[in-house]
Amino acid sequence: HPPTPPRNPPPPPPPRLDGSMGDEAVGVATVAWTALAAAALALVLSFARAHRRRGGEGGPPEHWLFYSTLGLLRNFHRLLDYMHEQHLEHGRTWSGKIWGQPRIFYTSDPENLRHIGKDAFANYGKGPQFHERFKILLGDGIFNVDSAAWYVHRKVSAGLFNVANFRDGVLPVVNKTTDALMAMLREIAGGGSVAYPPPRDLVFDAASVMHRLGFSGFEDAMQTPPPAAASKAEGKEPSPQWTGDACEPNCGDLQNLLHRFMLDAVGRIAFGENIDALGTPDLPVARAFDYCQRYTNVDLFVPFWRWRRWLLPSGRRFREHVRVLDDFAFDIVRRRRRDFAEAEPTEGADKQADLLSLFLSGHKVTKDTDISDRYLRDVIMNFLIAGRDTTAQALSWTFYALAKHREAQEKVAAEARAVLGTGRGGGDRHLTYAELGKLAYTTAAFQESLRLYPPVAKNARIAVKADVWPDGTQIPAGAWAAWVPYSMGRTPELWGEDCEEYRPERFLDAPLKPSPFKYVLQHVCIDLHPNPNPNRYPNPLCSTLGIRPSTLGRAPALARTWRCSRRGSCSRASSQSSP
Repeated sequence: HPPTPPRNPPPPPPPRLDGSMGDEAVGVATVAWTALAAAALALVLSFARAHRRRGGEGGPPEHWLFYSTLGLLRNFHRLLDYMHEQHLEHGRTWSGKIWGQPRIFYTSDPENLRHIGKDAFANYGKGPQFHERFKILLGDGIFNVDSAAWYVHRKVSAGLFNVANFRDGVLPVVNKTTDALMAMLREIAGGGSVAYPPPRDLVFDAASVMHRLGFSGFEDAMQTPPPAAASKAEGKEPSPQWTGDACEPNCGDLQNLLHRFMLDAVGRIAFGENIDALGTPDLPVARAFDYCQRYTNVDLFVPFWRWRRWLLPSGRRFREHVRVLDDFAFDIVRRRRRDFAEAEPTEGADKQADLLSLFLSGHKVTKDTDISDRYLRDVIMNFLIAGRDTTAQALSWTFYALAKHREAQEKVAAEARAVLGTGRGGGDRHLTYAELGKLAYTTAAFQESLRLYPPVAKNARIAVKADVWPDGTQIPAGAWAAWVPYSMGRTPELWGEDCEEYRPERFLDAPLKPSPFKYVLQHVCIDLHPNPNPNRYPNPLCSTLGIRPSTLGRAPALARTWRCSRRGSCSRASSQSSP
């Protein structure tokens, strides 16, 4: 049989004369528009819910899509001052939200801080947001873990801070390192020069450049003549100035020298290593560590930080610097393991004087912990921040404050001469452990500089569970709980109307020691010490000031050792530990 011919399809319907669509097209369009409307409504409701989570607390204006991100980026070059302005405008507790991040609740209320750091301490930790960003740098060290892992670090490291170890181990190392630093300062004061590292690498890419776009006054700063030129124009004798690549006579970069000084001290105290940073201006590990700190600080404000590390040039440099730090730390670990294994039993007491030896000696809290080379590498990275950066920044700002306040500087020098028993310009000698407690005004001057320039100027934790602060603020689970010691030290309600002034007498005149939840610098000690009491030892940090009457007695010489900026003032760098 022949095949059946195909059936002719029906002709299409004639077009409608009114230009409208058929029933099927109308149905598809209706479904599409309904889906788009539902998606738009869901988006609006999601943002509405995000705004309702604020619970009525104040804060900067928020964009419907980017929240507080735009305002923060515009002020990233002055982040601490921006946060302080928000505290003054919105009260002790306010909130903001960065796009792609949990909401951040900022507080300067001492009762809220007592709740976070003591009463509900177990409910606030670093959280995955912090741990994942810093794991490549800090690993599972004390500043990057919570709960049991944090307790092991804290318990073992506390053995480094007992009175006997401080008197017989820490103080002699600090004195020896101070001698090397004083030799360099005398060279500068006598018209000589010392070597400095080349300019540091900039963290500059498509992700981090955004916060630079809001830098106001940059053109004016570039056109403003430096103080030396202004003095010459007025017919005055100019002061020595920092010129960028080199120093004029009698002028030095004190901050750089103090960072190198503390790296040498920490190397001996915590790791038993002679790093010789004072004798090596361009030390690779110091350059790598500074770059990694600045880089990871930007990561906290960038939601696509993982892509940034692999797709952008700064990410490649970051990974290279991390490898430098790893090589440095693993070399120390291998040497310390070898030295500890070869030590005679009678040398056990000496071998336990540094931090790594405390971990290697088998502390009772480490029996369930694998003390691997990676674990000890993380210990080294965390104590580089704890020992080098925070103390060097504290010393830098203290000398900066003393250089600007001649009267306070003279009182510190007079007290040093009285305690040491030397005349003006007399001979030098080391402070003994017993003499540290006699430096009352020096301690007050140091505390006052820490109040205005705290080394850890901002800090935060993640709320594990929903919580309510003493002031009634409701904190949802997963939100950031943040505090800004830089702002708290400048709050009139906490420190009086003269809170912006540098006045060491406020610590001498006070009948009681300030609360650690008001003077928040002490609150940071909770991470390191089981008893965060700054009065447990007589002024241990003041020993690192390297008191020398022949130096502090010459106010102009001290002022000349401070690095001058183009506008005659100091700027605050963007990192985790420096204001």
